[in-house]
Amino acid sequence: MNPSLPSHLSRLPPPPLRYIFLDKVNSTQDAIIPFIQDSNEKAVFLSARIQHHGRGRKNDDWFSPEGGFWGTLAIPLPNILSTQQFIFLHYAVVSILKRMISEEFHIPVKIKWPNDLVIISENRINKLRKLGGILLEVISTPEKHILLIGMGINFNNSSTNFPENLKNTTVSVSDLIDYHVNIQNFAKKNIPTILAEIWKNVITNFSSKTKNQLKKEYNQNLYNLGTKIEGKEGKGFKLKGINDSGYLLLESKSMEEYLEIGDFEELNS
Repeated sequence: MNPSLPSHLSRLPPPPLRYIFLDKVNSTQDAIIPFIQDSNEKAVFLSARIQHHGRGRKNDDWFSPEGGFWGTLAIPLPNILSTQQFIFLHYAVVSILKRMISEEFHIPVKIKWPNDLVIISENRINKLRKLGGILLEVISTPEKHILLIGMGINFNNSSTNFPENLKNTTVSVSDLIDYHVNIQNFAKKNIPTILAEIWKNVITNFSSKTKNQLKKEYNQNLYNLGTKIEGKEGKGFKLKGINDSGYLLLESKSMEEYLEIGDFEELNS
């Protein structure tokens, strides 16, 4: 069942957006905190040329050299997010980024569950190569709730310059096209769209209709959809995509299995 949101939320416009471009930070997720404390209910997008200690899921390090798109979008929330809203925000953001990159640079990006952007390379030993990903967090105080959307995309930082343990499993946009991307222009063009879409479709109007639209777009772009993969303990399943609750459905002849976003390490795809 979908959460019921107050009807007045659907009429709220998204907050105004402030941009901050820095040279070097430890992590944009951490560096943005002082700015959102004084943002006066504005959304803030902060990006950096280099992250020294970029964070991925489960606090894994994210290699973040010059040339990549390293940023965090902070959005003041008008209401506390339900569990389903938070889950579908992952799917909405990664779907929007996939769409933007595919359309702007004409490259065949796919989504690896739950929220990685990948390229399929048939002529390489490692078929699946990671292009980018997102990290969502919510900061709550008695006064306000703020959604943080961390985004990391390999744009101009060629995978040939990555550490040896990452060279064969990563890819950048510059590896696939013959020009460099203006990262600040990309941010100014696309961050307002991300803010507007998730504000309208998840944060303030999380209806059955919008959820079905999000689910459809996500599943259409999901890597390995409809194919046999290896689940927990080496069991073979067919990947059926996400369901109405935001769980990933795996199906075999004898059983069904449902994975939550926190279970992503148990899927070997």
